[in-house]
Amino acid sequence: MLKIGILKQMRGNNFKDKEIGKKIKNLWCEALKELELQDKTTLKENILYGIYTEYESNYKGDYTFFIGGDRVVSKEELIIEEENYHIFQVENGKENGVPLTWEKIWNLERNKKLKRAYTVDYEKYYPDGKIEIYISVK
Repeated sequence: MLKIGILKQMRGNNFKDKEIGKKIKNLWCEALKELELQDKTTLKENILYGIYTEYESNYKGDYTFFIGGDRVVSKEELIIEEENYHIFQVENGKENGVPLTWEKIWNLERNKKLKRAYTVDYEKYYPDGKIEIYISVK
């Protein structure tokens, strides 16, 4: 079980909203500014999360996106329960590593090689730059 302090959140859709990439990037910028105001040390030590949940349907439907961290001080918390996850490593150093990894995930699903549960999926950002994407599976 993970307990995540929430910094920001929004409702989104990757296929209906042509500006979704920009909106998520701006939300990350806002969250990082807020976190820096809390404590610059925390920013460097925090494991940050981009969390996708409250799915309307599948990867083409609406979802709620949260940004938070394991050491974030927040009035709002999100609990991520233990589940079966397929973990994808994001290639370090690639500017578009996260979106490219999501494309890979969607292609696997389209080709019926990944059976997603659509409960809670998340991106995990380590202080050393490593990124993993956890996809809940059936």
